[in-house]
Amino acid sequence: MAEIITVNGKIPIIDGKAIKPSGKWGEYGGIEFLSTGFEQVKLHVKQIEYTVVPTGWNCTKIDITECETMDYQGLRGQKKVVDLGNNNVLTNITTFTGQGNYFYDCLALKKIHLPNITRLAVMRNAFTNCTSLEDVLLGSVGHTIDSSYFYNTTFTNDTQPNLTITVYTTSEHVDALISAIRNSATNATIIIKASEDTTYGGETYLAGETILTSTPT
Repeated sequence: MAEIITVNGKIPIIDGKAIKPSGKWGEYGGIEFLSTGFEQVKLHVKQIEYTVVPTGWNCTKIDITECETMDYQGLRGQKKVVDLGNNNVLTNITTFTGQGNYFYDCLALKKIHLPNITRLAVMRNAFTNCTSLEDVLLGSVGHTIDSSYFYNTTFTNDTQPNLTITVYTTSEHVDALISAIRNSATNATIIIKASEDTTYGGETYLAGETILTSTPT
């Protein structure tokens, strides 16, 4: 497995050797050879954006378990990636920044759990064309997902019937989340759980309890 770190977020170091820019990716150009050179890489970076992980790597594993922030177009176009490390339960990622497209075109990705999100940004096309997804979890007890960041395009083209999306939130976000997710993930089972004690539809739900399960009509 290739070990990748960056110096000041710029020049990549692969397996202990600094890689000089080739021009194609500016300061990041040297890592373009990974498109044919490696199937598995581990990123020793705190923040992932498209300039750190250029579109077109042919990696089946990109270990991002040290990443804390997912920035605009973070893993966009990683069409072969299946394994993100730690069984794809990314407890380390707490923050999303930028304008979306974070996992856009991750065609082979089947599972992603992001339980510890404390800050969201625009989720436009965040999971667009993730047509192999089966299991998505966002938030957890104590980590509320805010519906205002979700768009009708968050799961565009993810119409596979075996997809389950679980979201932890509070009562004021339930309806908006269901609407936004259902608009694109038309065949998914959507499970909304309470991130804290909350009241919805006149019923009280304790933290961790299921508020609502939505299935396609």
